[in-house]
Amino acid sequence: MSLDSLLHFISSTSSNGPEATDLAFAEVDPMGRIVSINPFGRLAWGWRSGTELSTELILALEGLGSEHPTELPIKEGGLHLRGMCIGKREGWFLVGFEPGKESRAGDQFSFRSMMDQIPQPAICLNTSGLAWYVNEATAKELGRKVSALQGRPVLSELVHPEDRWKLAELLELAARDGSAHSVIRFGVHNRTGVLHLVQSGADEFQALILPVISSDSEEESPTADSFYRSFLEQGPIGVVYLDATGSVTFENHVFRSIVGEEASDSWLGLHLTNIDRLDDMSTKALLRSIHNQGTFTGMVRLIDPASARPTHHLRIHASAIRHPENGVVGTALMIEDHTKLVNNQQELEWVERSEKVKALLRELATDHNDPSAFLNSATAMLGEAFKADSAMFLGLSIGKDRLVDISAWYLKDNIHPDQAVVSLRRSMLTELESGRFGRFITCGAGTTNPLCEALEARECWVDALRDNDQFAGHFVFVWSSSIREAQWATASRLNEVVRLFEALYSRLQAAASYRMTVAALDDALFGFSFLPDGGRRYHFATEQFELLTGNHPSVLLAEPQVSLNWMSEIVHEEDLSLVRAHHRTLQDGHESRITYRINHRDGSIRWLREYATPRTDATGMTAVNGILSDVSEQKAAEIVLLQAKKEAESSDRLKTAFIATMSHEIRTPLGAVNGFAQLLAKELEEFEEELPYDLPEQVHEFASAISERSQKLLTLVHDLFELSNIEMGKAAMQSKLAEPARLVRASVEKIRLEAERKGLKLRFYEHESGIQCFIDERRFTQVMDNLLSNAVKFTEEGSIEVEVRRSNDRLEIQVRDSGVGIAESYRDNLFDPFSQEEEWRNRRYEGTGLGLALVNRLLEMMDGTIEVESQKGVGSSFRVGFPIADEFKNHDQSSVNPSLSESHSRHFPTQF
Repeated sequence: MSLDSLLHFISSTSSNGPEATDLAFAEVDPMGRIVSINPFGRLAWGWRSGTELSTELILALEGLGSEHPTELPIKEGGLHLRGMCIGKREGWFLVGFEPGKESRAGDQFSFRSMMDQIPQPAICLNTSGLAWYVNEATAKELGRKVSALQGRPVLSELVHPEDRWKLAELLELAARDGSAHSVIRFGVHNRTGVLHLVQSGADEFQALILPVISSDSEEESPTADSFYRSFLEQGPIGVVYLDATGSVTFENHVFRSIVGEEASDSWLGLHLTNIDRLDDMSTKALLRSIHNQGTFTGMVRLIDPASARPTHHLRIHASAIRHPENGVVGTALMIEDHTKLVNNQQELEWVERSEKVKALLRELATDHNDPSAFLNSATAMLGEAFKADSAMFLGLSIGKDRLVDISAWYLKDNIHPDQAVVSLRRSMLTELESGRFGRFITCGAGTTNPLCEALEARECWVDALRDNDQFAGHFVFVWSSSIREAQWATASRLNEVVRLFEALYSRLQAAASYRMTVAALDDALFGFSFLPDGGRRYHFATEQFELLTGNHPSVLLAEPQVSLNWMSEIVHEEDLSLVRAHHRTLQDGHESRITYRINHRDGSIRWLREYATPRTDATGMTAVNGILSDVSEQKAAEIVLLQAKKEAESSDRLKTAFIATMSHEIRTPLGAVNGFAQLLAKELEEFEEELPYDLPEQVHEFASAISERSQKLLTLVHDLFELSNIEMGKAAMQSKLAEPARLVRASVEKIRLEAERKGLKLRFYEHESGIQCFIDERRFTQVMDNLLSNAVKFTEEGSIEVEVRRSNDRLEIQVRDSGVGIAESYRDNLFDPFSQEEEWRNRRYEGTGLGLALVNRLLEMMDGTIEVESQKGVGSSFRVGFPIADEFKNHDQSSVNPSLSESHSRHFPTQF
């Protein structure tokens, strides 16, 4: 649509007689929504931008067939309506007027009055591009007054800097053809529109910009432009565009949020040299980038003009904007606000300082085994770190009614220890004992506090410490003559550091108490952490180490540079790989038991059994604690036994070796029971009445050990005599008709709790019920208990399935597990007494190798069979079979137990 057509449309309406101010004018998009409307139209019709027209009015507009003004058979707001199409399906112009009024004498509808009715930018300009007239819409787009725009290159200012190169070409075309048009971006909001340029005289042009409201334009996609602008406005980084001269033509929302949302904060239309918030250095750097048509990356400061102090620190990436047809048309600035980063640089330094203090605390805890030595070193280090005048740990007195300085550090070296002794009434700080966080106590400016007066402090920090959840005292920082560094010694940072000190001190105290408690044991107790090279850094070792290795514990506890290296100097070289595998198990968080050889100081080779458990304490350190026993005699007995077994497997000497070995196995746990019992009695006698708090946790650990070893002894003795009786032919069988499925079900239920405790799924499938065999019920139950116990023992995760089914004339019971499995090379020895797979390796599972041997003997006596299928690392399957009694060989399952027939036939598992 041409400018002439639009002006003709308006003038044809006004020729009916209304005054220019009586015209209501609106632009309508193809969907029937108002795009723009003049003030009289808003008053007469009550419409606003975005208002949807009535269906009747839209149908009337759609009936218009050409770009000629046509009066519509509809009135709106008391006004007659005239409409005209905009191009092809681009929308309509709508004008409302009141016919029949007489025009005032001599008053004609001028060109200027017509342009003022247009709600889109319209300009009259000469061949030099200077405007001699602009309408209100143009002034509004530029945010200026009409009077301030006359005589200025308004059209050039209105068009986006990147599209200004098109103006010269449009002027040439309009001068040649009378009119020209092109898609451009315009206004402060960079909207997309079509610029229509018409030559109205020899030295005069008329320009009109109509916003693009559909996607039919072949030159540029409004959808793409809208997406582009949305990306710039909503992106995560500030964006500013400069034209070729260095003036700001665009700024997005993120940038406005940085510099300020007020109109006075905007940079739009300003040249870089006129932005008073940019310092001179930053302005010169940006201008050099523009003039050199290159790039710029660096930090720029925004200053407060009143105080000349920096308010923002911006990181700017500047790059020239090049147009393929017109060279460099401007500069794009990508802006990141680094103000917070710069301002937090000091905070980052404080964080590093805090981490260094905590690292020093951990080093002190590693270097000191004695809690008192650690306490003195840590108190001095923390006092210096927080620049206090003094720091102290106030512990409870013997009567628990006062607080005395167990450890204290003073900044002044001339303070005599006797003069520095602090003793306070506990009641003075009772209200702080229950708090989990420390607090500042300040004196001065008319305020007093008993604690500050007693410590002669201007300000102090008091934090309650606990040991095993029991109040143990207070840690106190005192600032007397110095002033606390408030931004460093904050409440949160002090609390964080004191909590770490509390955890480390408690751990060292527990370790010291543990060493004293276990000193009476026959076995050696130890604690170590791992060195980077995989070696051991012992933190404590009991005196029994000298008996076991010939070396005093002090050589293990010395500094790593001079201490005895356990791996290279103690462990036998042939067992080093075994011990390293033991270490890997511990580092993975699993307890481990191992038997290996060591080089005794006297030159002999000894066998040690080590049982170790890893744990992670409150400081994040992984420590290993355990017990070390001398099993040289037992190993010698085992070697003798194995040799005797090979030489006389069919003779009575096997029984002799068997009984001799078991006697040794019985004696070992009995010795442990005796030792722990003595220790428990001693703990009760010495500490129960004196200590005001509960017994140490070690008492409960020892009681548990007594129970565990006693149970082991009972099981061992039971299996020993059972197998002995069978071997000597003294075991009697009392076989009778019985239902094996019922007994299997009872055994499964018996082991269920232990399986669930390990997180295993236990399933029982009963395909046959009511079938009976000749068995000894007690011996059969003993067989099933052994098989199920083994399945649970050797399965760490997964499931155990027990299935009862019929195979021809035999009843089969199958026990399947997803455990460690059995190596093929070992299966031939599986049912031999005392046989254990790979005895020389690191074994996590205890046992004497009697269980399966006993199962095999009992099944033979009951005319039963046992078969094994297993794969190492996958699992094992034990299948036990018995002949079915003759009267049950033609057994009908559904007639015997009709209530179970459906579930059994579908192989549904019985739930427990």
